[in-house]
Amino acid sequence: MKKVINAPQGAPSRVSRLQQIFGMKVVFIPVPEGEKGPKIKGYPDFDIEKMSDPGYLSMLEKGNIAVLVGPNSGNLVSIDFDDAGAFAQFEQLNPEISKTTKSFGARGLNLWLVIDGEYPTSVIKLIRENGEDAGEWRGGRGITIVDGIHPSGCEYRIDATFPIKSISFDEINWPESWEKYPGKVDPFDVLVERYGPPYQEGSNGGRSLN
Repeated sequence: MKKVINAPQGAPSRVSRLQQIFGMKVVFIPVPEGEKGPKIKGYPDFDIEKMSDPGYLSMLEKGNIAVLVGPNSGNLVSIDFDDAGAFAQFEQLNPEISKTTKSFGARGLNLWLVIDGEYPTSVIKLIRENGEDAGEWRGGRGITIVDGIHPSGCEYRIDATFPIKSISFDEINWPESWEKYPGKVDPFDVLVERYGPPYQEGSNGGRSLN
């Protein structure tokens, strides 16, 4: 039987502790403990009103807690780095931006920023020069887990030595050698937009070249 440890009377809730770090404009999403994906439907469209529902707040106290990134959370975004090497490349180009709140799972880290002005409000893959994944830009309609238990068994943790930095998207310097990052124009995408896809699939499974 799983042992349940109740918080001391008068101790701040998990949500209130996270609000002290991430702010009162942030929408948190419940995720089953030890998992990465929410089970609750429609969460990408939740807004701050959800955080005034006592039943919803109670649900958040059980299991993992994620941040809903992007416009619905006051333009709070995270940059997810798959490993220390990918972050080191970014940090070298962005030493001041990197002095912000960070969260950690089993490997790599998430860098937390509030973006002023326009920015990509979606989840975009970051791909290194060798074609390997570097992580993700999480600018909207996605989540980043910040509290609870990782599928590997370790606990998520937060380093709030530095407060969350507020910047414009244009201040971010991406490694030019990376194959993909937010704002980088892919020549293939340009060709597809201009001339259409390279081939079409027929109803019988055949393909015709463009």
